[in-house]
Amino acid sequence: MAAVPLATVCGLVLLAIIVCTVLAVAGDGRRRVKYREAYDTRRPTL
Repeated sequence: MAAVPLATVCGLVLLAIIVCTVLAVAGDGRRRVKYREAYDTRRPTL
């Protein structure tokens, strides 16, 4: 009987990881443009 709660917990953890990765990828996609622009402007000064 303990396998059912374990399966549900594992499923929820996997869902949380997938959601976090999707949000992180989406956030990185938006931030990379700003970071690249800032990095390109800083590069000549360095």
